Amino acid sequence: MKLPFTIDHFFAVFTSYNESVWPMQILLYLPAIAIIILLFWPRPDSGRIIAAILAFFWVWMGIAYHFAFFAAINPAARLFGSVFSRRLCRCL
Repeated sequence: MKLPFTIDHFFAVFTSYNESVWPMQILLYLPAIAIIILLFWPRPDSGRIIAAILAFFWVWMGIAYHFAFFAAINPAARLFGSVFSRRLCRCL
């Protein structure tokens, strides 16, 4: 299968994304740590909280990565972003 971009373009998108959203990556660790805590010390609503955090991560990747960055090198990224973003409705 022939991809519509080169490896260099693909890595350039990662570079651009990471430079643009910095320091958000650090803030995104906080909900990830919350998931780990809820897994080891569950509460009655842990499942729902974990699902909400994971849904947020899916939406973040759909909008912040696929729509905003990956779409520049791959037309299918808008479809990927739509699928990622719709996860929020299904998880909650």
